[in-house]
Amino acid sequence: MIRILFLLFPVLLLSQATLIAQPGAWRSYLFPSRINDYIEYAGEVWVATDAGIFTLNPATGAVTGHISKTNGGLPSNEIEAMAIHPQTMQPFIGTYDVAMAHRDASGEWQRIAYPESIMAQANSDKVMTYCLQFDAQGRLWAGTSVGLLRYDNEEWTFFNQSSGQGFLRDVWSMSLDEDGALLAASHLLYKIVNDVPQVISPVFGEPFGHELFSYSDAKVLTASNGDVWFFTDTGRIGLLRDGEWEVFDPSEGLPLLHRLPIFVSELPNGHLSVFFEDIGFFQFDGFDWVEAGTSPPPSDSPLIGAYTSGAANWLFTKSHVMSIVSGDTVAQPLYEYPFQIFPHLFSSDPQRQLWALGDQQILHNLATGDTIHCRHNGQPLWVSNFTFTPDGTLWLMSSTRVARRTAGSGWEVFDHTNSPLPQQSIQRMTADALGRIWIQANSHGLYRFDGQDWKHYTQYPFTQYMYDLKAGAGGDIWFSSHTDNQAQVGRFDGVQMQLFNAANSGMQMDYVLALAYDAQSNRLWVGGDTEKVQYYDTAGWFMETFPLQAPAYEWVRRIEARDGYAVMTSNNRVMIYADGQWQQFDQANSPLSNGAIYAMGLDADNALWLVHNNPAAVDIYETGLLVSKVENPIAPALQLSAFPNPAGESLTLELTHSGHAEQALLCIFSTDGKLVQVRPVTLTAGLCRVEAVVSGLLPGVYFVQIETGAGRYTARFVKG
Repeated sequence: MIRILFLLFPVLLLSQATLIAQPGAWRSYLFPSRINDYIEYAGEVWVATDAGIFTLNPATGAVTGHISKTNGGLPSNEIEAMAIHPQTMQPFIGTYDVAMAHRDASGEWQRIAYPESIMAQANSDKVMTYCLQFDAQGRLWAGTSVGLLRYDNEEWTFFNQSSGQGFLRDVWSMSLDEDGALLAASHLLYKIVNDVPQVISPVFGEPFGHELFSYSDAKVLTASNGDVWFFTDTGRIGLLRDGEWEVFDPSEGLPLLHRLPIFVSELPNGHLSVFFEDIGFFQFDGFDWVEAGTSPPPSDSPLIGAYTSGAANWLFTKSHVMSIVSGDTVAQPLYEYPFQIFPHLFSSDPQRQLWALGDQQILHNLATGDTIHCRHNGQPLWVSNFTFTPDGTLWLMSSTRVARRTAGSGWEVFDHTNSPLPQQSIQRMTADALGRIWIQANSHGLYRFDGQDWKHYTQYPFTQYMYDLKAGAGGDIWFSSHTDNQAQVGRFDGVQMQLFNAANSGMQMDYVLALAYDAQSNRLWVGGDTEKVQYYDTAGWFMETFPLQAPAYEWVRRIEARDGYAVMTSNNRVMIYADGQWQQFDQANSPLSNGAIYAMGLDADNALWLVHNNPAAVDIYETGLLVSKVENPIAPALQLSAFPNPAGESLTLELTHSGHAEQALLCIFSTDGKLVQVRPVTLTAGLCRVEAVVSGLLPGVYFVQIETGAGRYTARFVKG
């Protein structure tokens, strides 16, 4: 096994006592699923999405930049609303989850938090900021999921049902009328009169005695001629002109839909422009609704937004901007991604290259770009898990089947027709160090395939629900379950079984949702609890407490362990453990994306890949941890023993050298990768002992390496 040093980065403090000395850098790749707002700022069009802010050239629609948590310092990637301060001309944003922020003169984003009294209105949910608007006095108003807020010189005023406005709750859109009064589109349309919201939409008809009523979304727009438009999610549209309302209803033969348009604007010629996802743009010329002659995009490119800029219409999909001028469409990429697919599942091969499953059941090697198509007899194998044996053979888990990739790039499929496997969905699969495949199918028990024969195990607790199944040392497997009202971890070698729980051992976990085995340290890591993790080695069970508190539901769901390190995630935080120290990241103290984490992988350089949903994102964290590059995964590791450990004045190194007598180099590194000692040593064939003087080293953790023609021997020791 050969040790190399990965790039190290400056220290990032996360807590007073627990930190790793070499934290790394973040890269984020965000996939927008909706567009929420637009502003024209500094000669560009800013597009607010759930993947940050995209900036576009207003003449061509070409993307000129992307502002996010990672590369722009936003407090959140889910931008719901934007507005320009009328005096400072600086942008303000409203977000899905962390209230508001504004960009100061230096370009930094400064958060504006809502008071606790307003947060309490959400009943433990998030307060979402749907829209922002400055009034004629320069005061900022925010339309939120709990009501209408006014922010003036750090003072807050709050309006909703609790302040006497019967249908004022969610405020989805705002505008100023021709006199500068604020209009707020909630379930009804409100106008701020003497700083108090008053209903101005029609009050006769249905539903609830109102001709215009919105249930879950609404829009308001004031045209240049003073007309006020109120759009409801039922498809009814209200036009307020010269104090009189006219109501347009799709049921009356108009070419509109019974839903809210996703974009409304006024064209330079004064016509109203609305866009419906299914039928495209419509215009109101002052008297009638007419089609604008713009067809919607193909059904395989769902729209997430539309915009009108000068003579061009823009349509947005998740990946492209389509500029439409005189009927011609030019598609331009919204963002460039450095990988071919959006990953849904990860697994490492024996060379530690990380593979990811894509949407079309294609496996992609994220290091080389190689692909493997998961199809058998012309049909896709719907992959729910995949793993590699030590010799590199790929196995898939697919509903009630498992499949082994053959030498000719085909597949050998096993199910209930040609094996003991049940006609039931398979829950867990792992490959042990001997190349055998282990499969668990809940009440049907555990199955093992050794390349020739199947063996079926039905004893307790294999017929209970398993949370996780992982290979350990040699032919061992480890599993976790919750049986007899207690969390339990088991080790099984095909004959002997050992069970660990709170009653018979130091295994003190309340939940055992995830396992990971580190072959170098011979540690089994067990995760699940919100405040701690445990590992088991030959000396017994040990507990490590997380450095920062988390909500009660933030259970650890995924663990990866290698080279003495462990990485674990819940849905919304990341913890990295190395040499008795922690890093802990969440959405507040890092650029970690907003959506819940549902997949995790470590590549050959110990870069951590995280996949999120709602909204979709891929975060890559360059951990900076010391990594191992395996050149021959089948060959046994080169073992080096270091004692005493902790060391005092000197350190004795012992190894069995399989090569001939030779000169070698002894190197000692600190944990930040600095070479602190190097000297030549002489090795002979067979058992060798080498003495190293370490009295001059500062107390701490070090790595010692001896390089030979046969490879590199490595050990870790503590200087006391």
